[in-house]
Amino acid sequence: MFNSTLDVARASLEATPEKLKVLKDALVVDSGAKGFVLFLEGFSASLKGAAKGAENVGQQEIADGSDGNNQGLHAGISHRYCSEAFIIGDDLNVDEIRALAEQAGDSVVVAGGSMGVKVHFHSNNPQDFFLAMRKKGEFASQKVEDMLRQYQMLHQRKAPIALVTDSIADLSQELLDEYQVHVVPLNLMIEGNTFLDKLTIKPDRFYALLNDVKEYPTSSQPNQVYVAELFEQLRQHYEAIIVVSVSQELSGTHNVFQQAARPLQNDNYPITVINSRLNSGAQGLLVLRAAQMISAGHSYNDVIEGIARDIPNGYIYVSVVDFQNMVRGGRVSPLKGTAARMLNMNPVISLDKQGNGIAFATTFSKAAVQKKIMAMVEAHSKGLGVEAFSVVHSNSPDKAQAFAAQISGILGMKPAYIAEISPIVGISAGLGAVAVSLICRSEDKE
Repeated sequence: MFNSTLDVARASLEATPEKLKVLKDALVVDSGAKGFVLFLEGFSASLKGAAKGAENVGQQEIADGSDGNNQGLHAGISHRYCSEAFIIGDDLNVDEIRALAEQAGDSVVVAGGSMGVKVHFHSNNPQDFFLAMRKKGEFASQKVEDMLRQYQMLHQRKAPIALVTDSIADLSQELLDEYQVHVVPLNLMIEGNTFLDKLTIKPDRFYALLNDVKEYPTSSQPNQVYVAELFEQLRQHYEAIIVVSVSQELSGTHNVFQQAARPLQNDNYPITVINSRLNSGAQGLLVLRAAQMISAGHSYNDVIEGIARDIPNGYIYVSVVDFQNMVRGGRVSPLKGTAARMLNMNPVISLDKQGNGIAFATTFSKAAVQKKIMAMVEAHSKGLGVEAFSVVHSNSPDKAQAFAAQISGILGMKPAYIAEISPIVGISAGLGAVAVSLICRSEDKE
């Protein structure tokens, strides 16, 4: 009886193009009907015994991903990220798109025609596919889900409090994974296409891409619907949620978090959105502090209070190679940028206590920039003292290591981490930038 039913379903599926003109024109069958037939075929295979041993799939350990961060996930898959995209264009090549998705990973499903293609695949590095498609079509929509974090949430949750931040917080992937931090990507617009920060566009490819674009990239805040769905998902598995956002003065991301959190707050679910008044490595240090407190078993209120004490003691000093990218990114006027270039000015960028970007100091040589930053580190060390520091960079690992070694000599401690700057921050900071961030002791910790 089941086989007879399946035969009828398959025949009905094949007939769907005759029932809808849009399907016939695109030479495709109905996607919902196709999904239902695949569902029935799965049952049929199970009844026939083809799925013998399927009950053990959940025990298969995931193979290590290319970045080495997938250890501990048991889901019978070999890639970390589940990616989907709807691509539109005038003359799309479905076979070429399928081949690019297969090169990027596995679990590939591609459907559509020359004017629109829906693609699904699993990958450890989804940017390979999205960058390859950059000039072939427009991403009408896209989604990348972290299956490692999803599995941890369901089966390997380390703490009852979920910690969320945005992709502007520069923190090493190893620490994000160690503390199971949930990261919401901002959007990066590159010549008409949108990319997800640190997911479908990463630092290792971003700076080379800058030399290939005629229109300078811009950024935008995360999609509020996506954030609301994430919060609702976290609500089902955690007792509370703490969000540490980029400075409200620098991005609308904080407001997106607040709007998405409001329905949960109205239901008396404990969720707090914290304006870090920081960005980049300084925001990353603050997220790390929150993660460590949650891991140590501190209560929801204690973590919020602890982070509130640390915010005024967070500092960041950025060595920018020149003003060119700050002009192109709209942070500095063309007139000021031209004057700075003529005078060979080398700025040190920082944040004020409200979270606004400021030119903290200006020198006339790169060596003087580093000397100025080290002087600030020494001043903080002789003041209340430094509890932790980090160094982040834009494709300048050797330079970052040199900064870290010098600071370690001053403070007598190792950096909490060295990481790459988010492409969103890199729009303004530019290639070769290095940022030193500090969390200093508060007065009640003396």
